[in-house]
Amino acid sequence: MQVDFKALFAVIQTPLLVLDRDMIIVAFNPAYSKATGIREAEAIGKSHFEVFPENPNDLSGNGRSVVRSSFEKVVRLGVADEMPLVKYDVPVPDSKTGEFDERFWKAVNSPVFGVDGSVTHILHYPEDVTLFVQMQNRNLKLQIGQQEIVALKLAQESQILERHKLEAIF
Repeated sequence: MQVDFKALFAVIQTPLLVLDRDMIIVAFNPAYSKATGIREAEAIGKSHFEVFPENPNDLSGNGRSVVRSSFEKVVRLGVADEMPLVKYDVPVPDSKTGEFDERFWKAVNSPVFGVDGSVTHILHYPEDVTLFVQMQNRNLKLQIGQQEIVALKLAQESQILERHKLEAIF
């Protein structure tokens, strides 16, 4: 019995994107479309970086360069590359004003080899970790807020003690 890889690709719940060596989008599964909001008609045959431009309002963003570097490494060395956590916002689908959704990703990029052993494609497996990062940031802000409250309370108690010491002297 032969496996229908096209059908398998379509039902996998993990977002998957296939690019050629030049970073042109060749295929992606429905899970990838759901995670990123892109549709086949607007992405197949286009550069990954045309479909996913950098957010012009995010001056600290380096997502594009990190992703490009990882893709290039996969093609150059023929090995999988696990990317570090990266902020790479995605365009809001059907936005008339060029809006972006803030997104954080972890991803693994793997080579796909041709019969001659050369890298022909890149399999991009991104994981959207935005909610996790946002929760970490909220927890950090809460911790900082609690530390500020404790510091303020200690300062107030210190002032009260100083006042009592001064009152005892005079």
